[in-house]
Amino acid sequence: MKFINDNSPIPALGGVENDIVCFNHKKAIRFSYDTQPTLKFLFKGQIQYLVRDKRITLNPGQIILFEEGDNLEVIIDEKAEGISIFFDRGTSDYASSAFLQSPMPLIECTLKYRLNSFNSHISTGHLSVKILKRELMLFTEQLNELLNTLEYKKDNTKIDVLYRTMRAKSIIEDSFTNKISTDSLADEVAMSKYHLIRKFKQLFKTSPQQYQILKRIELAKELMRNPSLSLTEISSLCGFGNLFHFSKMFKIYTSFSPLKFRQLNYSVP
Repeated sequence: MKFINDNSPIPALGGVENDIVCFNHKKAIRFSYDTQPTLKFLFKGQIQYLVRDKRITLNPGQIILFEEGDNLEVIIDEKAEGISIFFDRGTSDYASSAFLQSPMPLIECTLKYRLNSFNSHISTGHLSVKILKRELMLFTEQLNELLNTLEYKKDNTKIDVLYRTMRAKSIIEDSFTNKISTDSLADEVAMSKYHLIRKFKQLFKTSPQQYQILKRIELAKELMRNPSLSLTEISSLCGFGNLFHFSKMFKIYTSFSPLKFRQLNYSVP
């Protein structure tokens, strides 16, 4: 993984293969190079590309795929922060080929959802291109399966609903120990409350509120491994209002009381 900012010399990007380049430019810059198969995803700012006598503008949250052999001129007027994923020339490895042969809207949905979740790993360099490509390929396959469960005729509508619903799922995963109302969740992803509940159940076989409780139960099971934590402390750490509510929900989801589950699985008195 390479990092480029305003103090870095522009590398010979045409020679980069099988790597990730994170860029963070805070002033105007212009350069050109010949590409291999490359995906670019923008977090902040704006970039203009001149390729094949066309001007293409890339805005935050958007992605673009360049083919091998494109002569690319890059124009950044103010600032831009994002990531370039350089695949092997000829996309000889299976992960590259499977991902790049997916429909473009599906690639966009994958990158919008998955690269944002990878952002902290990318910024610290804790993500290899091999892992990223494999993750993107597998995630795209999962998205394709989910898309097939939606009844809309237009692919763009399917992908939009899928992305918004998965964004709601991601918000729950990031904040499930806090109280998240379905109303606030629906507002966050710009869906009506009942539309969100209906599509969430269709895609994930559970409601947003049930999913939040499930994530709390999963965390509670992990915390039970620590013998120094009482059930009251675990209840609080998982976001349950009190021990009674925690015990009630835990038994509904596991068929065991928290105490019994802990004794059976972790040998904690």
